[in-house]
Amino acid sequence: MEANELRIGNWFYPCSTIGGITIPNTEIFWKVGAIDKFGKVSVIEFDQPENIYLPINECAKIPLDESWLIRAGAKSVNMGAMLLKFENFDIVFWSDGWVFILSKNHEHKIAKFKDMAVHSLQNLIHALTGTELQFAEE
Repeated sequence: MEANELRIGNWFYPCSTIGGITIPNTEIFWKVGAIDKFGKVSVIEFDQPENIYLPINECAKIPLDESWLIRAGAKSVNMGAMLLKFENFDIVFWSDGWVFILSKNHEHKIAKFKDMAVHSLQNLIHALTGTELQFAEE
């Protein structure tokens, strides 16, 4: 992952380097607290009173799946699609990777996101609304 992909508040998997191979720990996920000018990420860790710092290359993308969409408030609609509603637009996620952004004034934007990640959705929503995407059980 690159430093310019992450923003404060983005979720990611921490990684460990074993034998020169970087492996994501998919059992836990952390939230970016800050990113310094050297590319070190400060982590918001709920069980740890002290700050944790790790290099950006030890941060891995969390694949955007149905469980994360549900935590973001998406509802299942017909034919396997998930719908996430906002004040001025809706986003429809199809299981094959297609994403439709439908604005309330009937403008439609269509995109196909290959391997979309949780932090990418967070950044998209922030760009479209200026607010942070909230997840249940944060």
